[in-house]
Amino acid sequence: MSDYLWDKTGIPDPEIQRLEELLEPLRYRPGVVPIRRSRSRLRYAIAVGIAAAVVVAVFIVRPRSHPWSVSLESADRAIRTAHLRAGETLRTAPGQVAHLTLAHVGRLDVDPETTLRVLSSRSDQQRLELLSGTIHAHIGAPPRVFVVNTPSATATDLGCSYTLHVDPSGDGLLRVTSGLIEFDWKTRRALVPTGAVAITRVGAGPGTPFFDDAPPGLRAALQSYDFAHQQSALPQVLASARPRDAMTLLNLVQTVRAPDRTSVLATLAKISPPPPGVDLSAIAAGHFDTLQPWWNAVTGAKRRPAVRLF
Repeated sequence: MSDYLWDKTGIPDPEIQRLEELLEPLRYRPGVVPIRRSRSRLRYAIAVGIAAAVVVAVFIVRPRSHPWSVSLESADRAIRTAHLRAGETLRTAPGQVAHLTLAHVGRLDVDPETTLRVLSSRSDQQRLELLSGTIHAHIGAPPRVFVVNTPSATATDLGCSYTLHVDPSGDGLLRVTSGLIEFDWKTRRALVPTGAVAITRVGAGPGTPFFDDAPPGLRAALQSYDFAHQQSALPQVLASARPRDAMTLLNLVQTVRAPDRTSVLATLAKISPPPPGVDLSAIAAGHFDTLQPWWNAVTGAKRRPAVRLF
């Protein structure tokens, strides 16, 4: 190998010589100011240098695409394998299920009559779109890498397993079996922990999450409040909340009208007193950044990897 690049010895590389000529105007000369006639050449050299740097940066930084491995199982137990790449759509027939796997991300079990599209499949983000049907996700990727869009909300995985269903109208249901999901639409956001359920509606986004065993009165009042916009349902929500439902009220305090925050916080503090350092007056004023310790205490999230939620 020639040492020309390092100490000017050996056989010169023509490409290196060409770059040296282009960059010559930029060479440091003590006390020398570049003359006017070299400006165009200087601009050209700078442009070439910037273009080269951009090309190198794109080559190094752009994440590679990673296809999902697909195993299709029909009603007759016949199994076919395939790959699903970004831009491609999977449609399972009646009686047919699919199992998608991707190293370092996890596994998806896809129910019959489900339509699922891969929007992007990169090492830094896996984004899918569930158009209709049901998927069961078991994800081990870092938080916020695995994301599923639906017609009425987006589910961002924070390290968990969950079931997500979308009916033909676009409405949906999320059920988290372990971990935590961030469920959002436009400015509306819900945090759905283990054992909780969130309903979502087209044009409205996700409703307030609740646990599977929540009292019927609480569930009915939440649906009236979230989707029928009945403000009169809020007192019934608060009256029905048990200590276990503090998670529901922690979500609710972020979505209620400003005048209603005080009553939600009063009930919340009664059924699950806040940890030291939680500023109730700041929360009432709309500053939710101190909710994290309260959320951790209510959901038992202290032992999980730190994920900033508020």
